[in-house]
Amino acid sequence: MPGRGVVRTAGGRGESSVRTDAGECRAGSGHLSAVAGTASRARAGCRPRQGAVARSTAPAPGRLPGCAGRRGARPARSSADPPRNTRLEPWAPRRGCAETVSISGRVRRQLHGSCPGGQLSILDGLQALVDASLVRQEPHSHGEPRFSMLDSIREYALERLRAAGEADTLCQSHIAFFLSLAEQAEPQLVRSEQAGWFDRLDAEQDNIRAALLWSLENGSPETGLRLASALWRFWETRGYLSEGEQWVEKGLSHRPVAAAVEAKALTTAGSLVRLRGDLPRARRLHTESLRLFRELGDRPGIARSLSNLGVVANELGDYVEAETLYEESLALRRELGDTWAIAVLLVNLGDVARKQGRLDEARSFFTESRTLFEDLGDMVGIAVTFNNLGEVAREEGDAAAAAALYQKSYELRLQLGDRLGTARSLEKLARLAFRQKQYPRSAELYSQSLLLCKQLGAEHDALESLEGLAELVGACGRAQEAIQLLAAAQKLRAATGASVSRSEQVELEYAIAELRGGLDARTFAAAWAEGQSMKMSQAVAFGLASAQVSAAHSWSEAK
Repeated sequence: MPGRGVVRTAGGRGESSVRTDAGECRAGSGHLSAVAGTASRARAGCRPRQGAVARSTAPAPGRLPGCAGRRGARPARSSADPPRNTRLEPWAPRRGCAETVSISGRVRRQLHGSCPGGQLSILDGLQALVDASLVRQEPHSHGEPRFSMLDSIREYALERLRAAGEADTLCQSHIAFFLSLAEQAEPQLVRSEQAGWFDRLDAEQDNIRAALLWSLENGSPETGLRLASALWRFWETRGYLSEGEQWVEKGLSHRPVAAAVEAKALTTAGSLVRLRGDLPRARRLHTESLRLFRELGDRPGIARSLSNLGVVANELGDYVEAETLYEESLALRRELGDTWAIAVLLVNLGDVARKQGRLDEARSFFTESRTLFEDLGDMVGIAVTFNNLGEVAREEGDAAAAAALYQKSYELRLQLGDRLGTARSLEKLARLAFRQKQYPRSAELYSQSLLLCKQLGAEHDALESLEGLAELVGACGRAQEAIQLLAAAQKLRAATGASVSRSEQVELEYAIAELRGGLDARTFAAAWAEGQSMKMSQAVAFGLASAQVSAAHSWSEAK
């Protein structure tokens, strides 16, 4: 499990949370903010303990806070604007490491009674600040106390650090800590304690963003790329596809960097780009990463790139190439003894087999993979295998087995906070509900899936929900809307090169033929043209509106 530190922040807009553990804080002296505490500890030669971290308030790329020398300055505030809150997290020292901070003005006067000479323990200092209404205590999901602080207080501490020439020291310590945390988390995100690590990284999002921003804007692109690349499974599972891609792309824009760092960053970017639906670009990125890994003689890297290129080929419908790439990667992984990667490749091989109608073979691959994931405790991987076994059951006509497997996958993904996986499970459940003529339930599930895909920027997955919704809308008697949705999905799918399985293609062709038969040629052509003119955002909005009408219509029919 991730370490449970002395004082740790939580994320959020405008204010910071801090958690404390009285057993670790007594030897230290208090401070107003993370920046002051870290700078003084740097002078004392003390390193922050795992879990004792300072949380920054830097938002995602595109909404960066302004400060001297940085892009994306925040808009000026009016004196009439209410004060903003900001997240604060003092760094906790190891036992025996003293921390001091200069406290002045009203703060010093209010704390003087409990802090003789201006020196205070962390816990006493925080309590005094709470009593003075300068810091607010708030609950946290894990039960630890957390605190929020006004932005003006944090900015004052930062100004003092800059004036003392210590801001760079703080930033360097800050990014070193979070790089270490991310690289420590990376292997754990595929193991039994992954849930705790996902939550820990989510809680540290603002700190991670601050570390990435500082490294990329202050001459440390390799450090920033290492940090962003180490978080690849976090970006994917928690659904930060666009943000993760932007950080990696920003780091790569500072090339040249070390070849090993560049190769891993290209791999991370390629995976995120693929999940967002840009398959041609994903193929280019993975091809370049494979070239670099081969030059380096990095066998794990070579195997990873081969597997990723296989995924792209699979989604483009080139199943022969996909299987060839998977088999080459699998041979390397078996030589390296990488159980987790072997399990992933078995899933990939099973998916290719399923799409070609080899259902017994697919089931065998998925079952073997699930056993390996269970041995590792990788619940994300187990959820994938449940979903894929559900697909096999559905294509075999066993709706009850498919429903049970889809539901298991959905519940695991929801529990893990796997947002992209949750969207996929919702789409599968919606499709099954439609086949069982449970139209209101199908409309609701499709809407939930589509909304998640929209939030995540997962365009490829959104297309599957749009196609499913088209069938549902058509079944509710609104043929023109159904044709528009199918036309939009087909045009958008063609733009990315994304394919569908043979069985899914048969279903789509049958749906189009049925709808065409109910309309005259001119009406069909007009609806098809209108659908093909839609952009993704328009198609999603149209699909969500159609789902609402379909649900209402279905309930009315049921009554």
